[in-house]
Amino acid sequence: MIKAGAVLLCFGVVQLVSAESGGVHWSYKGAEGPKKWASLSDDFETCGSGREQSPIDITDKLPDGQSDIAFHYESTPLEILNNGHTIQVNYESGSYIKVAGVRYDLLQFHFHSPSEHTKNKKSALMEVHFVHKSADGQLAVIGVFMDAGSSNADLNDIWKHMPRGAGETEQVDGITVNADRILPTVRDYVSYPGSLTTPPCSEGVRWMVMKERITVASSAVNKFVSLVGKNARPVEPLYSRLGEFDQASFHEASDSSGTHMASSSHGGNDHSASSAHGSSHGSNDHRASSAHDSSHGSSEHSASSSHGSSLSSNDHGGSSSHSSSSNDHGGSSSHGSSRATHAFKEEHKPHWTYTGVNGPDNWGSLHKDFHMCSAGRNQSPIDIRQPTDTHLFDLDFQYSPVALQILNNGHTIQFNYGNVDNSDRNRVNIGGKSYLMPSATHYNSRLLISGEPYELLQVHFHSPSEHTLNGKSHVLEAHLVHRNKEGQLAVVGVFFEKGSNNGTIDKVWEHMPQGVTPVTTYGTMVNAEDLLPRRRDYFHYRGSLTTPPCSEGVRWFVMKNVMQVSDRQVRQFRDVVERNNRPVQPLNKRYLLSRK
Repeated sequence: MIKAGAVLLCFGVVQLVSAESGGVHWSYKGAEGPKKWASLSDDFETCGSGREQSPIDITDKLPDGQSDIAFHYESTPLEILNNGHTIQVNYESGSYIKVAGVRYDLLQFHFHSPSEHTKNKKSALMEVHFVHKSADGQLAVIGVFMDAGSSNADLNDIWKHMPRGAGETEQVDGITVNADRILPTVRDYVSYPGSLTTPPCSEGVRWMVMKERITVASSAVNKFVSLVGKNARPVEPLYSRLGEFDQASFHEASDSSGTHMASSSHGGNDHSASSAHGSSHGSNDHRASSAHDSSHGSSEHSASSSHGSSLSSNDHGGSSSHSSSSNDHGGSSSHGSSRATHAFKEEHKPHWTYTGVNGPDNWGSLHKDFHMCSAGRNQSPIDIRQPTDTHLFDLDFQYSPVALQILNNGHTIQFNYGNVDNSDRNRVNIGGKSYLMPSATHYNSRLLISGEPYELLQVHFHSPSEHTLNGKSHVLEAHLVHRNKEGQLAVVGVFFEKGSNNGTIDKVWEHMPQGVTPVTTYGTMVNAEDLLPRRRDYFHYRGSLTTPPCSEGVRWFVMKNVMQVSDRQVRQFRDVVERNNRPVQPLNKRYLLSRK
């Protein structure tokens, strides 16, 4: 038997955080507990802002796994790590699973008490997580509930040799363990897209939670807790994941249209001896950039504001009118104002463009908050080809006309939605003088996605189109930007081809500012529904903002049917804005779905 302290282990892309590199200490309770994780480090931001977090409560509404899991596990020499947060068994290479044709190598398995996932809001005594990684760095984790009862020989060997000190590893001579003998006999499972359950809580993890349970001796549970304490993160909200499950059943996809799992490590924690998922469930390869938490543009222009919201506002801190420099992805705006909008101070807002040294190839290096532009694996736009046909939900557009509020932010032409209440009821009398108080925008149009309302914030344009269809661009693309009450974004893309004159675009172009300008309101009434094709079939995938900081977690719906715009209208736009399309990004392992 060999006992070693601070053993460094590395599995593929799993990144380790050593004491020298400034690993951040976190725990399961107190000032460094789960509610505080997001505030402990910028790299832990997703722990608070992410919308596809794990664990969750397992209910009957979650879909069964659509593909059998093919297990190819071999025995491995028993090597056990106590990383201060869990007890983890490291696995030699050669053992793997296959799901929907994709191979995931088994890295390690570890334990939580009580269980992290719950079943109908009830915890099990323990839960074991089997952590796997594909060749391109995608994670798949199998979770198994553990109830009180008898134990098997493999578990007994683990409990017998658990290291007592944090950071210690025991390599046990002459004893092997086989994960296959720990799993339940019946291997039906439920599946959902989730995250690491420890900092940095990075999303994009394929979770498969077994329906059948295994048993563990109560004395073993007590010994485990005496060494590492209780180590379960509380369950996280499902948010809109459930709506998609109800309709799309989380279909397994081929390699060409796989899941949207962000490459991340389940490893690296506050101890130097950490590795893989059980060590800290974290330290990923794109530094825990959170979805939904950034702007669809924070740019070089003044006054950071929401992508359709307003001057220096976001959905957390007092939204205000579509005023001053509110814009789409320039003019320093958020693409819908999302959770924790990045509001750059004027003196150091980075300048970005669509060409040259500040163009798309270099966005990721212009500012630390733009790192997702180069590191993200769920980026937009994409080339739409070979989607998986499925019975997706209808999109219910409930739009009304509004007075045209138009902006040229230097990157696009945008018209904002909603009405600002500047009536006398918003006036106050101070010292004998009347003052008009700032008031929030009242949105009067929305998109219902599986019954969940997303308010329409604004519409803007790109030429040529940002998305492509089978490798081909269209002359224009409109983006209709929506936000739900939690701050999640949903963007509807509409292609335009050259043809007849478009009356709604004429209304907008008539008042198109020739230079960068704040929002100007005109009496002209416009209705965004007039920009939509009559037939509302669409392509769907999970993506990102298409401008810096390129934050992920955006729900994209690209209309299949194409609208028309005249050659004159395209030239008018190009004369003012020039080319403003980001090149298409790799699909990686995301789903690309097509509504039949």
